[in-house]
Amino acid sequence: MRRMTIDRLFLLQPDFEDAGRRWFCPPSAAVAGFLDWFPHVRAEVDLVYVDFPRPPSPMAELLGDDHPGCPLLVMSEDARDVPEMKVLGGRRRLDDPQAITRYLAERHGAPAPHS
Repeated sequence: MRRMTIDRLFLLQPDFEDAGRRWFCPPSAAVAGFLDWFPHVRAEVDLVYVDFPRPPSPMAELLGDDHPGCPLLVMSEDARDVPEMKVLGGRRRLDDPQAITRYLAERHGAPAPHS
């Protein structure tokens, strides 16, 4: 398993087609909006946009074929554990948009989301 020294964030492409209609993913859009507001955080993650539906992807390379959808943050090896964290394929991950933005804000010095 390759050592990950940076958090890798997977979001769905912002414009995709399914069942003959164009869509966007609201949870991915929420995380993308956070990154737009705080570009210094964006600069600190490896952001990967993936296509819909799930083709073989970098997500599968890291976590196996039975990986969750987007958004998905695969935490670097030096990241601290957080309560919302799950482990899949030997990698720690977050798949809830609020948990992702809360983690990234704390890790990279952005304001915390108001709850």
